[in-house]
Amino acid sequence: MKFLEKYPDFLLKFRWFIFSLIILITVAFGLFIPRLRVNPDVMSYLPDNDPEAVFFDEVGMAFGGNQTGVIALKAENIFTTDNLSLITAITDTIKNISGVGTVVSLSNIIDIREEDSMLVVTRLIDPDNLPSDSESLFKFRDYVLSKSMYCNFLVSEDATMSNIVVKIREGFDIPLDTTLTGRKLHQYLSQKYPGSIYRFIERGDTVHVKVDQGRVAENIRTAVKTSFPGSQIYFGGLPFMVNDIGKIIMHDILFLGPITLLVILIVLFLGFRTIRGVLIPVITVAVAVIWTLGLMGALGFNITLVSNVTPVILLAVGSAYSIHVCSRIQLAMKTEQNMVFAVRKVLPYIVAPVFLAAFTTAIGFLSFIYGSYLVMIRDFGILTSCGVGFSFLLAVFLAPVIELLFPGQSDSDVQVPDKTGSFASRMAASLFRLSSRHPSGTVLFWGFLSLVMVSGAFFIERRVDLIDYFRKDHPSRKAEEEIDRHFRGTIPVFVEVTGNILSPEGLSVLKKVSDFFEAYPITVHPQSVAQLFEEMNNLMGEGLR
Repeated sequence: MKFLEKYPDFLLKFRWFIFSLIILITVAFGLFIPRLRVNPDVMSYLPDNDPEAVFFDEVGMAFGGNQTGVIALKAENIFTTDNLSLITAITDTIKNISGVGTVVSLSNIIDIREEDSMLVVTRLIDPDNLPSDSESLFKFRDYVLSKSMYCNFLVSEDATMSNIVVKIREGFDIPLDTTLTGRKLHQYLSQKYPGSIYRFIERGDTVHVKVDQGRVAENIRTAVKTSFPGSQIYFGGLPFMVNDIGKIIMHDILFLGPITLLVILIVLFLGFRTIRGVLIPVITVAVAVIWTLGLMGALGFNITLVSNVTPVILLAVGSAYSIHVCSRIQLAMKTEQNMVFAVRKVLPYIVAPVFLAAFTTAIGFLSFIYGSYLVMIRDFGILTSCGVGFSFLLAVFLAPVIELLFPGQSDSDVQVPDKTGSFASRMAASLFRLSSRHPSGTVLFWGFLSLVMVSGAFFIERRVDLIDYFRKDHPSRKAEEEIDRHFRGTIPVFVEVTGNILSPEGLSVLKKVSDFFEAYPITVHPQSVAQLFEEMNNLMGEGLR
């Protein structure tokens, strides 16, 4: 307790130093805020050693991408010369975008057919020789819709929508040139792989080139919309949804933050009725937010679906600490009539309760570290608890220092308004009278309300569907719903089968897995190499086996 007794003298003696130091720290943290990046990729929220995350990355490295996007063209009839030409043009446009792995559409998918008693593997259509007359178009339509490889995968059964399926690369490894190090290596890689979609990670004797899949998805969307403005095109699949979620995160930060700040300003003005009473708590918590965001940028944390609410939480929770300090100082001014005396009187007694309030709140957020499997939840707990700690430190250092350095009126002229007639005071008095006159009723009311709230917890459903993050009128949700109506989904499921898959036994396993997914009610259009062998056997007269 001796520290608390000497604490006001420390503030009085070093107030200018403390004020200047806080400004310098704020500027330093502010310089790291531009480093913050939004990471809406839900797969990256899993631990690095998570088996599903490891497998997902392995699929991306081995098969040219693990995120599948769908560009769907809608028309009255896909099987017209103009629409087939449009599909070809869109496919060629997407293929030329950096970061794209593979593109599959009606214009470039292979077709296995029998010609003159021979198996011929060729393109489904020749882009340079598209069907042009009604008879050939009708014949082509019947052929495509009769093939399970194409129907309900690349073209809908009613022939009103066609998919262009895009795999976006996850990344790739290249050998490390040992003669290049540091800046020279970075310059070489930047020249070889230009653009902002690439990030380079040294791994021993190789360099992993990481692809920003969200940015690639945005480049695809921009290129297609710009090149084909008059067409009815939908963008679905994980990469486009993730990219839109990133935009929503930034919108929430820029929209919810000012709204929260405005509410706090109104509440503070109604409570203090002075500009100082409003500005000091707001300045204090704003500095805490800057420190927290700067710490995130300095340590390399990303803004996620959860941590995007950290600034809002700090504005709401962190402002309470400085409000306690400032309100106690104002109350002390009624009797002391001197800011120095008021600070000396208040601080030794207010620091301990404010510390306990901040400490228990920080511990609550830190519990996420040990109670959550997802990285984004743990990061949120760490960063928000740091923000609460910053809010406490600034409440007991910055807030009283501002009161001391900028007292406003001269000490002899200070008049602290009487709050006994304020709305908050009247409300508090009314609640006190109600609870003191009817203690049993008060306990029963809150007990009943608690039971209702607890019972509601049993109705919480566990559901992980990215589409739920979007409003019903959001373009991404509308696109997913439209594509789902024609093709029953856009999210791929990967199953790895190891061994000699081209042996009869391996192909038999692939066939069984495909049949399982074919029969499963929520999965559609399974694909494997076994289907190609089935198609060849069928053309050779041996049936689909």
